Amino acid sequence: MKIADKAKLLLKDGCDEALLLFCCEAVEEYVKSYCHLEEIPQGAQALASQMAAGCYRELESGGVPVKSVTRGDFSVTYGDEVQDSLQRYNGRLHAFRKLKW
Repeated sequence: MKIADKAKLLLKDGCDEALLLFCCEAVEEYVKSYCHLEEIPQGAQALASQMAAGCYRELESGGVPVKSVTRGDFSVTYGDEVQDSLQRYNGRLHAFRKLKW
């Protein structure tokens, strides 16, 4: 099951598919970047789904400002609130983090 499918289970019915996919892509990039990995490990899939659902709720409520979006190599710059909300999962992501030399 994909991250988006698991995140849908955590959200109420009738969620905006495009916004949810955006959140899933942002979370995937965040996890890969933070953990220094090419793919999200199987054990971190549920955590990534929780992160995506949380990101979706914040964006849906209008509480998260997106400062800029770059499409080539996909880059999103968020306001401080989103970064803080994703960073609160860092402790749980430490188990999957790989050292970078």
